[in-house]
Amino acid sequence: MAKTYAIGVVPATTTTPYVALGSKTGGHERTYLSNFTLAAQAIADEIVVLRPNPGEIFLSAKINLSVTLATSTVQLKQYDVTGTFVRNLTSALAFTVADIWTEHPALNLAIGSRLDGGEIRLSIAALALPAAGNVWYDVVTTGY
Repeated sequence: MAKTYAIGVVPATTTTPYVALGSKTGGHERTYLSNFTLAAQAIADEIVVLRPNPGEIFLSAKINLSVTLATSTVQLKQYDVTGTFVRNLTSALAFTVADIWTEHPALNLAIGSRLDGGEIRLSIAALALPAAGNVWYDVVTTGY
């Protein structure tokens, strides 16, 4: 399993811990926008889309793609500060519409979950992703 980072999200060892790069702030609710280029990532590969601050709470997620995923599926997963898997935040879905923001349905148990630092990763759940195109991903949190 390979792990890559979305643009603006860097490994914890290269920046001050918990700096939420690429964030849009200004209120109690925060939307973290990340983007990355599709490069035929394989099943089980993961793209880090957010490094949340301790105490933030997961609310929702949405995705926008320049191409469709066809039958490839992606799922949002939470990892703690040690890199240990905590929970799935969204269902595994194939997004077949391009150029429109689409809600990535959150699992009921994930809504309101504390993120407590660590990483939020978009995981390729089935089939390799397309070899070209761009993905923009928004994660909405509250708290801290």
